[in-house]
Amino acid sequence: MAKGLEERVRDRLAAEFSAWTGTRPDGIWSAPGRVTLVGEYLDLCGGPVLPATIDLRVWVALRRRPGGRLRVRSLQRLEELEIDREQLRPRAIRGWAAYPLGAIWAVTQLHDPGAGLDVLLDGLVPEGAGLSSSAAVECAVVEAVTDSLGVRLSRRQKVAAARRAEAEFVGVPCGLMDQVTAVFGMAGSALRFDSSTGTVLPTPFDPAAAGDRLFVIDTGSRRRLADSPYPQRRLLLAAAGRMLGRERLVDASAEEVDRLLDPKIRGGARHALTERDRVERALDALGRTDHEELGRIMSESHRSLRDDLDVSAPELDLAVEAACSAGAYGAKLTGAGFSGAVVAIGPEDSQSAIDFGLRAAFADAGLKPPVLRAVEPAPGARRDR
Repeated sequence: MAKGLEERVRDRLAAEFSAWTGTRPDGIWSAPGRVTLVGEYLDLCGGPVLPATIDLRVWVALRRRPGGRLRVRSLQRLEELEIDREQLRPRAIRGWAAYPLGAIWAVTQLHDPGAGLDVLLDGLVPEGAGLSSSAAVECAVVEAVTDSLGVRLSRRQKVAAARRAEAEFVGVPCGLMDQVTAVFGMAGSALRFDSSTGTVLPTPFDPAAAGDRLFVIDTGSRRRLADSPYPQRRLLLAAAGRMLGRERLVDASAEEVDRLLDPKIRGGARHALTERDRVERALDALGRTDHEELGRIMSESHRSLRDDLDVSAPELDLAVEAACSAGAYGAKLTGAGFSGAVVAIGPEDSQSAIDFGLRAAFADAGLKPPVLRAVEPAPGARRDR
């Protein structure tokens, strides 16, 4: 993303905050969205995941205020919620405001100075597209609250607080991968996150330096994660592990998986095993800066998510097929699936052809054209000013 655009977003946020509160914010903080190159759902199976941050971010302007009132406002929704601190209770608040308020709640469970807060949100991460907009909100707010209130937390404690916001306060079951990526993300790198040990290792990944591009294709289809079949897929993978007597499903053998009688559970377990191997192959490809091989592995991952785990959707399949036909090395759904966005990688000069191919394919299907964005790995949660 052009630095000028980020600066304009921050300037707008600061101006809107001053108009809203009559004073300047204590600061502006942000956190990035993310894509998963390979490893979808493996954070639920004890396996490795290969996500990368993207330079689409959520920004937070925040200021301490006297008393115990909390005010949160979103420039995307032009909505505001004001509550007393005593009303911060898990699952008591619904809608978009639950995410920033959940992050405030999670931090105050560790250290509560009793301050009121004004919080204004703005962002460029499409909501509900599988790009972890919720984790970006949570991690940006955790960063803002801890910094402004002088709460000293390690990066791992910030990850844990952001996850508590989503899992406990909002009530959406989730792993750690999204929050880990938003906090630990780095420019020019993907991350190898081992969900069984919590180890986070940066892996060099700079498509632009190699003459390639990472793309996000937003199909425009939307489904709230809490209302999707995602919780059922979590249960399915957990059931597979129990049936095989494995604490970590990824430790099972192909022979064991083939003996599972339920076809849905067998398919989910097969995805876990084959995706584990794809992560290792993708890491090898990144080590050789072989983005064509990475693309092929990404497409394999999509077929497994579609056929074995059954989490794709017609719009996602269409976007993957059209992007690859138009010159992408490979593509896959990103996030939990069922709707949202696709991540693709291809040559730098393929963007126009991919955009044309996507528009033509979606028009033939009677669908609105998707939005194609070139993105880059970006820094994790930080203070911007």
